[in-house]
Formats: sequence, structure tokens, C-alpha cells
Amino acid sequence: MPTEGAGQGNSLAKGYVLDNRYVIEAELGAGGFGITYLAKHRYLEWVAIKEYLPDGAAVRNAGSHVHVISERYAKMYSWGLHRFLDEARLLTQIDHPNIVSLQDFFEANDTAYLVMKYVRGRSLQTEIEPGRVFDEDALRNICYSLLHALRCIHRAGLFHRDISPDNILLREEDDTPVLIDFGSARYAMRMHGAEQVTGGQGHTPTEIFKQCYSPIEQDEGTEQGPYTEIFALGATLYRAEFGTRPVDDLKRAGELRLKKIDPLEPASEK
Repeated sequence: MPTEGAGQGNSLAKGYVLDNRYVIEAELGAGGFGITYLAKHRYLEWVAIKEYLPDGAAVRNAGSHVHVISERYAKMYSWGLHRFLDEARLLTQIDHPNIVSLQDFFEANDTAYLVMKYVRGRSLQTEIEPGRVFDEDALRNICYSLLHALRCIHRAGLFHRDISPDNILLREEDDTPVLIDFGSARYAMRMHGAEQVTGGQGHTPTEIFKQCYSPIEQDEGTEQGPYTEIFALGATLYRAEFGTRPVDDLKRAGELRLKKIDPLEPASEK
């Protein structure tokens, strides 16, 4: 194992060995709440490993351990970490072709890691950005597959909370969609930790929800349900179909409170 655990920025270095089994090969991506790595089990297959590391609230030291940037973020970090692990326990019970398969999870380096089957493919976001046009059959395939996946996780008492084009992979071999990167840790940090940090003023250390894909009730922290996920999936398909993002949900909320016309142009009228 390298004497230095940190690579570029907050990432673990290439060659770092996690849990005496997984060798880090590369960073696949980094978001507001964690880093995802490509790794190789010492004796088995390639995997994707997601590390809990909320940007703006925690950093890695010169070795490999993660710590909060100040004590004012400690409670929020802890809430998010526990939700991250709770989600992992639920995901181990889910077996669905359109949901990323969780193979293992563990704590190390004062944080936690989810080990998932590595899916070779491209994100829906990557396909949309250069202007790919999805025909009706392709959109139906994405829509129906993910609706079935959502029904499966909702029945298990789990919500994704972060459906958006960058959290849907299209498999390399057949373009079937796979839902990745559940956002329950983000939600827990907002609902249970952000108020402690900000005192109700200002912003949390990192973006909680993606504007344009989150419904109004998710931004406002009011009652949510399966319908919240249906909105996010609909917003994602809207983006794929028309190449433009739906109207920002905070803008919509403001307009509707003023009893103005909803600024979101219905898909049926585009």
C-alpha cells in the first residue's frame, strides 16, 4: 500500500488498497457528496467503489483518512454517513437489472465505501450533451425500465432522491438504462444537519439537489413520495427529448406563489 493515500485533490491515489482487497485504478467521477473509483478486486472482477466524502464539509488528510473541515460540520457529516450506510443495507436486498448492483460495503479511513458492479457504458448526460436525438422507442425503453426499477426500490422502502441524466447509465452493449448514485445521504444532510450548520441562514456546504430535476417539494423539504421520483424521471426524459432542461424548480415555485402562469412549457406543447 502506498505510504501516501491521497491522489489528486481529495481522491485516493492509484494503487491504494482498500479493505485489503480492492486496488484503486482510477477516479471515475466526483460529485458534491462523494468520489467514485474504478477498482480491481485482487483476485476477482472490476468494480466501482463510491466513497462518502461531502465536498465543502470534509477533506482527506496527507494520508488516507477523511475528516470534517471544522467541528461545525461534524453533526451534518455524521448524519450523512449513517444514511449512506443505511442505504447500503437496503440496497443489498435489491436485485434488479436496471439498478446498479451493490456487492459490498464497509467503513474505513473514517468514512464509508459502497462496492458496486462496474457497468460499462455512458451516462445519459454524456449522450445528451453532444446533441443525440432519442427516438420514441429509445425513450420508451428508458422510461418503462426505470419506472419498473423505481417500483422495486419504493416497495423496499427506499427512494433514489437524485434522478437526473448524469445518474442514468446506458449499457455499452445494448443501451439499457441503469440507475446509479442514490442521493439519500444528501437528503439526510439537508434535513438533519444543514440547519445545525447554518442556523437557518445561508447555504449548506455543498449543493443538495440538482435544479431543474428536483420537484418543488424536494427543495422545500415538504412531504415526498413516489410522485417525487416520477417528477424527476419526467424532467430527465424532457431533457433527453427536447435537448433543453426544464425550468428551474425554484423559479417555478416563485412564479406559482405569485399566482403567475407556470413557466414550464408542457411537453405536449413543445
